[in-house]
Amino acid sequence: MNLKQLKNKLDDMPKLNTETLNQRASDKAFAKLFSLNEELETLKNAIIDPDNKRNVSSEVLEKCINATINQIDTWNYIAKLVELDTE
Repeated sequence: MNLKQLKNKLDDMPKLNTETLNQRASDKAFAKLFSLNEELETLKNAIIDPDNKRNVSSEVLEKCINATINQIDTWNYIAKLVELDTE
């Protein structure tokens, strides 16, 4: 298949409708939030249980927790925008 045939084939592929796209975006955002919340719990447990740190300093763990919280805030915002777009 040459480049022109490939381009034509891609152009002929069906596009996602808005409802499907919104559902997929919502699913992705909430899956990411679930994963980030699991990560946050793991990091919190590492601070509580020093044996669980695996030679990582408390300072590094705190930075990881702050970064994870920032990601959770961002993905909550994205999820909210997706949900508002479906209304």
